[in-house]
Amino acid sequence: MPTEPTHYCEGQARLELGTGFFRPESRPSRDFGVLLLRWMQAQNPDRVGVGVLDGMAGCGIRALRYGLEGGATEVLANDADPERLPLLQANLAALGLKPPAV
Repeated sequence: MPTEPTHYCEGQARLELGTGFFRPESRPSRDFGVLLLRWMQAQNPDRVGVGVLDGMAGCGIRALRYGLEGGATEVLANDADPERLPLLQANLAALGLKPPAV
């Protein structure tokens, strides 16, 4: 019986999947989200940073890609399952941003 992979790579993101919600089929949506974020920043080059919110983060891939590829300077990621917090913290640590308040 094949085992599930423990990590996943997409774009510049490499993360642990853990038990966080994850759909590989949603990659086009994540790609377009990164492109939209970069386009929005290009429309207003005088803006000093941009923040994003991933309100249903699951394993955090969208938030991670926004930070790594989209140029977000502030990333807020949350999930309804508090047991996912360690997974989100581990996956988003690559952004070097301030840890979330608990």
